[in-house]
Parts: sequence; C-alpha cells; structure tokens
Amino acid sequence: MEQSNPKRNTKGLGYGDRIREERARLRMTQAQFASLAGVSRAAQVHYELGQRVPDLNYLAALDSYADVSYIITGESTLQQCSKALDLRICEVIFAAIDAWADESNRSVSAKLRAELFLLFYQQFSATGRVEPGWIKTTLSLVK
Repeated sequence: MEQSNPKRNTKGLGYGDRIREERARLRMTQAQFASLAGVSRAAQVHYELGQRVPDLNYLAALDSYADVSYIITGESTLQQCSKALDLRICEVIFAAIDAWADESNRSVSAKLRAELFLLFYQQFSATGRVEPGWIKTTLSLVK
C-alpha cells in the first residue's frame, strides 16, 4: 500500500521499508525507481523486501533523487542538518547580514544571503565561535 506522503516514523523499520517509503515519497513505481538506481525491477523488489542489501552503486545512483541518508540511517537529511545547526548561531549570523544590508542600503538576494550565511557558519564550525568583527570585515569586502 503506497502513500503519497508517508510518515517518517522509523521505529522498527528496516532499510527495505525505508527504500519503499522513499520511493513512495517520490511517487515512483518500482520500475521507475529501479531505473534511476541502475538495477532491474526484480532487484528493487528484493531490496524493498529486505532480501538483498543495496550496494554503494545503487545508493550513489539514487543520491541525486532520493534521501539516501534516510535509507541508510532512518534519519532524514533535514533531521541531520537541523541537529547540526545551532539556532542561536543562525540568528546571530543572519542579524549581522541584515544589519550590514541595512547600513549599506543594499538589497541582498536570497542567493547572496545564503552564500554569506554558509561562509559564516563554516567559520563558526571550524572555530567554535562567531566573531562579529570578522563577519563585519568580510561583509565590507562584498561589492
């Protein structure tokens, strides 16, 4: 029984169940999903039933389409990302970017804002701290 929006409750779910859920989430048939993964429909059936363990080639082929992290671990990429992000740090970084945009009368595109955020969050991840002076100096270099 396929659901168009399966719930992501992984208690007791094996990798086969997660593969089936991910395929259902993408609204694909077994044949379509198998084609993306470069396997036969029969192999897809065996994976979904937990009778065969998918190899790296299968998972790598699906990486651009499916949440492979969810298939492997039972935890979605979004869940992993939200665990890694510190909300307080995000607020500080976005506040600094917004203040810079206001002070310099700049209209900041969503793409530039995201790129700046990523740069500053990577700096935080590497050093373990947010340095407002470094953020301000870096933003002054943006043309």
